[in-house]
Amino acid sequence: MILKYIFIGLGLYILYRLVFNVVIPVYKTTRHIRGQFKNMKERMEQEMQNQGYTNQTPKPAPAPGKQAAGDYIDFEEVK
Repeated sequence: MILKYIFIGLGLYILYRLVFNVVIPVYKTTRHIRGQFKNMKERMEQEMQNQGYTNQTPKPAPAPGKQAAGDYIDFEEVK
């Protein structure tokens, strides 16, 4: 009977230590790092705007003699 209460108390203590020493610090660290990445992204976007860059990149023109993507190309198996 008393052994049951000891095991329950030990289990609750281990759960308490796990939550306050592992789960909460990991959550806080993850939130902090996400905030840093968000700030870094915003700064980079602001710097790019200040330098005149846009988010659009020009598409390269297809080289002459090559077929455009999506066209059917005959395939011959080489043995």
